[in-house]
Amino acid sequence: MKDDPGPRPPWLDGQALDASKLWAAAFMVTDHVGAMWYHRQYPALDAIGRISFPLFAYAAAAAVDRTTGADGKVRAVGRLLMLGVLVEPVSQWARGPAEPLNVLFTLAMGTALAGAWTNVTLGGRVAAVVAAWLGTAFVVPIEFGLAGLLLPALLRAAVRGDPAGWLLVAAVVPALNLADLFDVVTHQSPVVQQNLLWRGLRDAGVVLVGPWAVTMLCRTVPSSGRILPKYFLHVFYPAHLVLLRLLA
Repeated sequence: MKDDPGPRPPWLDGQALDASKLWAAAFMVTDHVGAMWYHRQYPALDAIGRISFPLFAYAAAAAVDRTTGADGKVRAVGRLLMLGVLVEPVSQWARGPAEPLNVLFTLAMGTALAGAWTNVTLGGRVAAVVAAWLGTAFVVPIEFGLAGLLLPALLRAAVRGDPAGWLLVAAVVPALNLADLFDVVTHQSPVVQQNLLWRGLRDAGVVLVGPWAVTMLCRTVPSSGRILPKYFLHVFYPAHLVLLRLLA
């Protein structure tokens, strides 16, 4: 079935969309500084960094929405996958081999899912959200897990007026930053359990409010023209990892 969900809604575009990407990049750098330099010792850096991925997911959803034809969507997914493969050795060197596959793989698969989401029934969408939560019980080898894969599709549906769209977004967002939840729940130390679960709730609140506030702010920026070169973030992502690793 052809992906033709109707007229395009008013997404952030042009300079406004670029501004949201710049905010996302700044939050991402904050997260990586906290992880690579301070080894997650400062929870505030972690919380601020959580805002980045939903903004990148929004940009991916907007890109899918403005790409016409199946061939264009396939090319967009292919570019992200190819870049993810090229960046992965840099990511593993900079962040360590124990880290999951870099976020470009998550965005690539999420972009592919967003392009096919109009063909998924409501029951299938709810089942996908349930699967994303069940996936938090285990270590998934991609950043942000199954919830991260779903977010671009859910955002696209929500912006387009899907009746259950924003409800499903709110349901899946808290699962973005939960990983290996089974070990958290079964941990013998109640203090560790409490700290980890509280951190998860805090991060969920941040990623529900933070990206919304940024997109509202960026709506004050013109939707024409560009701020960034077309492939700026494709270069910035591996470059900032290398720089942070060298400075560390």
